[in-house]
Amino acid sequence: MSKIDVSKHLSDFKIAILNSKTDVSNFTSEYGMYTDFINPASSSGSSLALEYDKYGVAKTYLIYRKDDIEKKDICAYFSIGPDMISFYNENRPDNVPTHIDTAGAIKIHYLASSLYFAENYSHIVKFIILLVKNLITKILNKNLNIRYITLDADDQSGNRDIVKIYKNSGFYVAGRSFELDYMICDIYS
Repeated sequence: MSKIDVSKHLSDFKIAILNSKTDVSNFTSEYGMYTDFINPASSSGSSLALEYDKYGVAKTYLIYRKDDIEKKDICAYFSIGPDMISFYNENRPDNVPTHIDTAGAIKIHYLASSLYFAENYSHIVKFIILLVKNLITKILNKNLNIRYITLDADDQSGNRDIVKIYKNSGFYVAGRSFELDYMICDIYS
């Protein structure tokens, strides 16, 4: 059976903000660290995602099918927070003047899909990036200008092709630290 290209079905899904009352018990990702991020396993009894929210680091959004009225089956999630890019000669986009040396950005801290979602849909990263771009352009850019999305791609503890997948979704590698590739996407391009 061929997979459904989820990036062509944005209107079939909705997002909701993770909170302490959200039932995440049915969510399992292919990679344990992404399952653990939203599950309340810490000594405080809350998830790392809720800790990020509590301390103003990031907000986590859950993705459901629109027909899942009771929000029982999380298809995927993404966790985003503020970031800033410093421009230098080697990483300055051509369309950014030299007198501008920093820009605001939104960082994707985590994103993951459920096992079921990954088994039945393709282009999940592209789909989530589209949701993040829509969130930025429709909500955040009404009050402030955010042009860039950043993330740290880890091709060692997750999907080995993740850097290539992000590149296909409009990101470029702007730097490397240990096993992480620092990547940037210009939502204006």
